[in-house]
Amino acid sequence: MFGDNMIDGYAEGEEPLVFYHKNGEYRQYESKQYRDLATGENQPKKGLFRVLVNTKGNRLMLVTVCMCAALVFMVSLLARSPNEDVVGSVVCSLSAISMEDEVIVSIKLTPYSQKKESENAPCTLNASIVAYNKDGLPIENAEISYKYDPVAEKNGAYMRYKFDNLDVINGFDISKIECDVSNGEVQKKLKCGIEKH
Repeated sequence: MFGDNMIDGYAEGEEPLVFYHKNGEYRQYESKQYRDLATGENQPKKGLFRVLVNTKGNRLMLVTVCMCAALVFMVSLLARSPNEDVVGSVVCSLSAISMEDEVIVSIKLTPYSQKKESENAPCTLNASIVAYNKDGLPIENAEISYKYDPVAEKNGAYMRYKFDNLDVINGFDISKIECDVSNGEVQKKLKCGIEKH
């Protein structure tokens, strides 16, 4: 006969072995850590911040993550992109866009310090622009200059040059621009790709 009260595990004609115990009696053989956890005496802390500072390892991990995040933030603020740099007291930012059969190169000029007008004296900036094709070979270059007055043009000014994007005979297509900008004392190299429009 089969049913819920059926006892298995003994030979026919023998008496079944039955074990009697008190409910929860086995807890005395468990370690204190698991016994407290099972009975609810040692419940884990709830809440995100409490869990993060609960143990020494968690606190160390939280401090490490915060320091890494601060380091990444500082590097992103301080690091300049390859298309921007400071020449003397002028921030130069290079960009190039392709429109139809032309590539227009722009160097945006803005004062480095808005507060000290004495440091922002007028200066002449010279730019040597080189256009490169898809193979990384220089295909065209140009020289331009601009007399920039940071006090009069505090909202910024532009140096611009226009290249023909396609050489019909050779089939060259401009893919990147490099530019050396100098004020006579300091020279910085700027690089940028071509934005398609």
